[in-house]
Amino acid sequence: MNIKGSVLLLTILLTAGCTTALTNEGSMIRSANSNDDLSKCEFLGVITAKSPEFAITPAQEAEYVMNDARNKVAARGGSHMKILTQNHGVFTGATINAEAFSCAMSANG
Repeated sequence: MNIKGSVLLLTILLTAGCTTALTNEGSMIRSANSNDDLSKCEFLGVITAKSPEFAITPAQEAEYVMNDARNKVAARGGSHMKILTQNHGVFTGATINAEAFSCAMSANG
């Protein structure tokens, strides 16, 4: 295999699997902000999402961890998430801790 082929193969291997695909259910999760009233929503627990330590770019890392968080809230049957902490480390990847809520569609949009 020539050098161009080796570089191309290495690039494909490094970027494959570096992002978590957002599921259909995950795409429906709304991030709650300070204006949202979640008092009438059912609390489903706290989720922790983590990106891999080998993300190629900070943007890719942020996308991965946000998709992972939304997918985890959706897997619990949630409709909203309230981010508690969000950390990005140079060699540790990114993490999000968030509360998952199930809210009626008429409440909070």
